[in-house]
Amino acid sequence: MFIKAFRVKSSSQMKSSDKKKFRAEIRKKFPYFSQENVDQDALNDLVPNKEDIMVTKIETFGGDSVLLYHKGKASVLFFEHEKDKIMFPSLLTLWQYPDMMPTLTTSGPVVSRLANGADLMLPGVLVNDKLGMKAYCDGKLQKDDVMSVNLVVNKAPVAVGTAALSSEDMYMSGKRGKALKTVHCIGDQLWIHYGRPELPDLGVPDNLGFLDEKNNDETSEEEEFEKIPKVDEEFEQMPNAEEVAAIESIENLDINDDEQTVIAAAPVQAAMTEPEELDLDVILEDAFIRACKTTAKKVEFPILTSNFFRLHVVPACPPYCPTLDVKKTKWKKLSKFLAEKQIEGIITIKEPKKGVETITDIKQDHPRIMQFKVIKYEVPEKEETGKDKNEFAPPVIDELYIVTGNEVALLFKECGINKGTALSPPEVRELVKGYVSKNGLQNEKDKSMVNLDPVLAQAVLTKGENNVITIKWEKITSRITNKMSKGYAMTQGGSTQVMKGKVDIIEMTLGKRSGNKKVTLIHNLDVYGIDPKEFGHKCQVGVAASSTVNEAANKKKSNGQPVIEVLVQGNQVAFAGKLLLEHYKIPKKYIRGLELAVKSKK
Repeated sequence: MFIKAFRVKSSSQMKSSDKKKFRAEIRKKFPYFSQENVDQDALNDLVPNKEDIMVTKIETFGGDSVLLYHKGKASVLFFEHEKDKIMFPSLLTLWQYPDMMPTLTTSGPVVSRLANGADLMLPGVLVNDKLGMKAYCDGKLQKDDVMSVNLVVNKAPVAVGTAALSSEDMYMSGKRGKALKTVHCIGDQLWIHYGRPELPDLGVPDNLGFLDEKNNDETSEEEEFEKIPKVDEEFEQMPNAEEVAAIESIENLDINDDEQTVIAAAPVQAAMTEPEELDLDVILEDAFIRACKTTAKKVEFPILTSNFFRLHVVPACPPYCPTLDVKKTKWKKLSKFLAEKQIEGIITIKEPKKGVETITDIKQDHPRIMQFKVIKYEVPEKEETGKDKNEFAPPVIDELYIVTGNEVALLFKECGINKGTALSPPEVRELVKGYVSKNGLQNEKDKSMVNLDPVLAQAVLTKGENNVITIKWEKITSRITNKMSKGYAMTQGGSTQVMKGKVDIIEMTLGKRSGNKKVTLIHNLDVYGIDPKEFGHKCQVGVAASSTVNEAANKKKSNGQPVIEVLVQGNQVAFAGKLLLEHYKIPKKYIRGLELAVKSKK
């Protein structure tokens, strides 16, 4: 019953007698309010007699009927699954009474998964293993009990749901399987409905003392930071890391004097007029060897194969081929292409973890690399004044919708579009407009309405609308795109990549290390073409604090690749946020965690 989306069906006001029954029901279902150490007026304050309490019936996208109990329009207090009679407090209520129910603790990055409807898995729960069964809610938890989830840095709950297992079963499972079935989470539609309230800071949870003990047994934080290699003073004065400069400015490639360089004008116009004649197999081979001989010479190994392709091979493509789709080559997959290069002895590939491939070495003395002549493409410079060539160019991200599923596939097939095609919202709109016009479906009496034929009806109608025969023009596109898979196109450095799913947002969170010291964690910088090492160095110099760059534990991207994590000592969210917004010019909507910055004293 995850409340990802819903629609309001009816609403009514509680009578005084109903309020009394409602308070009695809350005491029965949540014994917290009957405890001696809890203010007995707390429930009366929560559900007062002198204020209007509304009951609104909603229907979730999954077809479940849910009752919302709220003061005013947006102050939701509780919600109840009408069929099972299971009542849950809203996050607003939990923030007032965070101890009213059993709670599990997890880390910040897990929240985005929960907000998309994922359940909390046991590997993501932080517990003191020495306590055995009592590590899980003092050993008193039963399956299907209502419970909440908070964060290691904040006691305020971020999600609520039902226990997937009892305390005993959680302990006996060996940290495998589900811990909580998510019903409501910060970031979902219900949270949006009551005004997107900001998560309050209620302090660190009381049951995490074991983390400090564990860290004290290991290397201290000061010792960890002493292991960080000192940055060369000459490098500190550089505005950009050498690798990024080489990638962003391929015309300034650092090539040894003894290597032969051929400068040739790229046949831009010829390729533009007949793009179908491009041999992508040859272009991929050429770009790979070029990357190995130029920018990849400065790479620190190991490097993920996906990052090697994105940061080195794609920028090495000729200007008349700004996009390089491996699927259109004879290899079909990047892994097959690189495996062939390993057999040829050009590169060495290892798989440190299942599904994660890295390049550990490039044989610079290989005959193909030694004999390759680097062509320096001449591209007409853009007429721009006052712009530094080394200035970071933020990616341009365009929202796309991918044709998937049988409901919309038939409509787009009629329009000549196959499954798997990515379309922009205007393209979807134009295709639908063309289909309606071609089949004469516009209502003659009311031009704002469209008559539905079987194909269009299948694409736009939802559950329970079998008798609908017309629909407003303005609703058609949104209804169709709601049934399509999301994707995006990211354009940067002259190349465009089309990806499925939502773009990963840059996440900034706060954590704690040994000695209860705060650290700032930044994830997903590489998604936007930002070199994590360069970013960490800028933070290190800007705030005079140590920084490290590593793979984030228990965190992977949608393609199975590990997430690179930048760790900066202290709460440096304000500086990191300013760096992202002003220097890297990343739009604010793609950054999460800016609210965690230390508030300036007035």
